[in-house]
Amino acid sequence: MDWEIDFRNGCGALRFGMSTAEVSRVIGPPDESRLRHEVECFGDDEWRDCTYLHETRSEHGWRECVFLNDSLKELHASPMRLPCLTLGGTDVLTLPILSFIEELDKANSGIGQAQGGSLYFDDIGIAILQFEVPSIREFVMFAADYDHEEPLAPVSLAEVKAYYTQTGGHLPDNDLLKPVAPS
Repeated sequence: MDWEIDFRNGCGALRFGMSTAEVSRVIGPPDESRLRHEVECFGDDEWRDCTYLHETRSEHGWRECVFLNDSLKELHASPMRLPCLTLGGTDVLTLPILSFIEELDKANSGIGQAQGGSLYFDDIGIAILQFEVPSIREFVMFAADYDHEEPLAPVSLAEVKAYYTQTGGHLPDNDLLKPVAPS
């Protein structure tokens, strides 16, 4: 299946706004589902009941789908399990991680870093969690109307590179978004 990134709209056949049933038709049924109810404030004083559903698929590249009131809002992927992930026709899984971050920075007009080090590109609806650790790296896409609720600090690409080198200890040019398994 073709997994072309469409900023803030989805990826491939998975489109933000799809129902749980529609997502299951595309990538199969979930292994596990977790339901959570909250009352949230929207705007200055509008309170709404919200139902969040987290579906996990252990054998699929898109390992977690998050729904708000039965509308797909967030996709989590393990780059190790995706066969491909394209942006503008280029398979980004074959790019060095810092080159991919640089491309996202250009498209987004800046990088936000969460307290734990994860990188967020809010304008285009993308995050890379644990970006400095290839074996647990996670790719996240989220809808335009979705609030991930992460407080972010603006960081430069140079600061990201320094953080990566200090914490990961890897050679940046040799670390692909999807690391190649040792032979």
